[in-house]
Amino acid sequence: MNMQDLELYQRLDGNKELAEKLIARFATSLPILIVRLTLALKNQDSLRAGSQLTMLKEVASALSAPHILRALTELETQLQGTSCVPSQDCISRVEHIAADFSRHLHACSLGK
Repeated sequence: MNMQDLELYQRLDGNKELAEKLIARFATSLPILIVRLTLALKNQDSLRAGSQLTMLKEVASALSAPHILRALTELETQLQGTSCVPSQDCISRVEHIAADFSRHLHACSLGK
């Protein structure tokens, strides 16, 4: 992925160095956000799950990752339609989203 194609790069007025630092920070923070989301789901804490989903959606948007944004929105919709009972399906979706995020971040890093 080309750095110039990222919404983040555009938001930073083309500051490549800052964009690279933020991508590295996102890569470091991603596992923490995923763990927090998973724990919120397991504890049926819909407020915390919603908060984590919002943060992840913002990162997906900044990294121009519409497929990840779509998956997060679908998960959010699924959780709103239930009593936020953690199911294996929800946890599997989070794992897939985390893997997609990791691949996307790696591609962003390569696009320096």
